[in-house]
Amino acid sequence: MRLEKTIFRVDVLTLRLRVDPATAADLDSLVSGGEEYDGALAPEIAERALRADEAVAEIEFLRDVGLDRFLEGVRADMRKAVEAGWLEPGGYRAVSEGLPGWFVFLRERGIRDGDRISYRVRGDTLRTVYADPAGDVLLDQTDVGRQNVLALLGAYLAPGSSFREGLIRSLWEPSGR
Repeated sequence: MRLEKTIFRVDVLTLRLRVDPATAADLDSLVSGGEEYDGALAPEIAERALRADEAVAEIEFLRDVGLDRFLEGVRADMRKAVEAGWLEPGGYRAVSEGLPGWFVFLRERGIRDGDRISYRVRGDTLRTVYADPAGDVLLDQTDVGRQNVLALLGAYLAPGSSFREGLIRSLWEPSGR
């Protein structure tokens, strides 16, 4: 999905979320037979995707973004996961407070057009790799704890998040399956 922000519909990033084969088959069975997006299925799709044993989320930035603006967006979407009851407030605080330190290398540099973040979920382990457009790795971090996984997937899938509708709608597109 492509995330657009502001009234001018400026493309900020693309997000591709893939889940393990069993979860993918489960999601496909939910949407099969439907020709177009069915919002009534969104809660069930989100809940099932949230429980995926494995997932990969890949972000590519399409424009320069300041670190503070990025962190503000991440926190806003994580709060949606808290509101949905998927992420405990303590988990939100721990991840939110950790973000500036994890991404400290972006304080002066900022996020640049073409930068990529790859998140890999395996059980309760989350690996984050941040690379610049040349492929140089600027961050390679592994965090263990379900709160990290729920913060990531919950921020993408919670009702009202910046990503939920676009991700769920993509299941009806041939490229989304």
